[in-house]
Amino acid sequence: MPQVVARVRQAGQDVVARGLDRLSIPTLEARFDAVRALGGDSELSDFLRSYTTISDFSELSVTERHGFNVLLSGQSPDFAQGDETWWQRAMRDGSYEGEPQSDTTGTETALEFDVAIHGPQDKRPLGVLQALFSLERLTALLGTEELAGRGAYLRRSCSRSSPTRTGFRSKPRRSRSTSAARMVTRSSSSRCRRTRENGGCSTVNR
Repeated sequence: MPQVVARVRQAGQDVVARGLDRLSIPTLEARFDAVRALGGDSELSDFLRSYTTISDFSELSVTERHGFNVLLSGQSPDFAQGDETWWQRAMRDGSYEGEPQSDTTGTETALEFDVAIHGPQDKRPLGVLQALFSLERLTALLGTEELAGRGAYLRRSCSRSSPTRTGFRSKPRRSRSTSAARMVTRSSSSRCRRTRENGGCSTVNR
């Protein structure tokens, strides 16, 4: 979204101009305790807030290149994110997938996805977009109550002909599969194994 890229780039420049990048984290947290974001674009902030009401994302936040919050869809526990593992990994590697966690409201369990923000001509990231994907909303979408809060995990993957793979699970962290989306819960005493039949995958309980 060009508007987000432009706002994040400008926010990074404003941080340097105001000398915020030279202040300690405790000083910054005290200064921005009331709002916990640089702000500066009410339309973008309203867009993030409204987007969480029409999508499966429970929270969205944007930081600039020093790790300071710029835009928030809701509340944040702190202003500076530069010392957080998720922010450092996203800035370094381009993306980061966190473990399931409670959102800031404490009412939903969410999967965390963090992606570095780049402009078309930028060699270094301008900041990070953090998105929390609600497991409760995903449970409702799948029409089951087995996923949320019961140690279940979801595997979603594609056929062998496509290199795309996405895995969501609690423990262990990542999974690989050539089958369609399937859920496995620890509440069942059955053991599952996979067999390959006619080029596809099936599950056999025993």
